Amino acid sequence: MSINEDVSVNMEVTILKAAEELFLAKGFDLTSTTQIAKKAGCNQALIHYYFRTKENLFVKIFESKFIEFFSMVRPERIHGLELHDKLREIISAHITMISKYPSLPMLVINEITINPGRFRKIIDNVRIMIAPLIMEITSDLNRAENSGSIRRVDPFHLLFNIVSLNVFMFIARPIYIQVMENSGISYGEFVEERKEQIFDFVWNSIKK
Repeated sequence: MSINEDVSVNMEVTILKAAEELFLAKGFDLTSTTQIAKKAGCNQALIHYYFRTKENLFVKIFESKFIEFFSMVRPERIHGLELHDKLREIISAHITMISKYPSLPMLVINEITINPGRFRKIIDNVRIMIAPLIMEITSDLNRAENSGSIRRVDPFHLLFNIVSLNVFMFIARPIYIQVMENSGISYGEFVEERKEQIFDFVWNSIKK
């Protein structure tokens, strides 16, 4: 890689990092390319050069978060594990991911509400990553059901339940802090406890 190519890659990464911080903190509509350029230490022309539009930049950042999560739970990493261990891994990986970007759930909810078309574009782009995980879990659920170890369960509803339980914990963070501020248990410790609590709840809901 030449020096110019190296500088180009570094600037692209710098812009992505600056935009990610601003999008997560302020959302899409309240973040401008002027703010992104200032934070990245470049001019707006460079943002247009690398990404053309603010929306393209936003979609790329969202896609990177999906890629980061699915790299943690891709089928080849969890293949061979028992169903309950796979579910534990998925729950833990998802919570770890959100812990890294705690503003992400509210940003997703806001985007779905304000601009569902833009979020649909993101889902369409990452669908190919989602499919193998769903196929893996579906196959395991069918085998477990046929063996009589779990009741019949729809894989989509199961994964949706997991996401709902995980995400609400972060949406409700201000409530936890106010209610439990004198409990002696930090929010970080609570999050770690919830990993096992959510797994137990989900597993007990499907096992016979």
